[in-house]
Amino acid sequence: MEKKIRTLIKDSMINKDKVALTTYKSVLENAQKLAKDKKEDVNDSYIITSIKKEIKQLEDLLSYCKDGTDKYAETKRKIDIATSLLPQMTSEDEILDYLTSNKVEKDMGLCMRVLKVKFKDTLDGKMASQVVKKYINS
Repeated sequence: MEKKIRTLIKDSMINKDKVALTTYKSVLENAQKLAKDKKEDVNDSYIITSIKKEIKQLEDLLSYCKDGTDKYAETKRKIDIATSLLPQMTSEDEILDYLTSNKVEKDMGLCMRVLKVKFKDTLDGKMASQVVKKYINS
């Protein structure tokens, strides 16, 4: 994933796309900081964490921007760019199928732990929580 982002940085420099360039650089810099803090090399896990953090920050910024302004459009585009970097997230059906086929005990904490181990970075915690609640109540 790091190579992909570095390639995207080069492409956005060639195309003179400043919005994409700053987004890609920010993601890579944050991933490098996370890896450096743990004294490890940058890996996909750090990059995905960095992308999610970047998206959250941009969404917070978006809530303060007025709709229709240049800053709003730029922030919205940055969110789209960062979101496109994320791998395909696990769907509700996949989560429910996994829980039912493995007959996981109907306990919220246990289900969430099992899902986090199984799906790691492709799991959306909020969505998984809603699916687990449905599973427990069924």
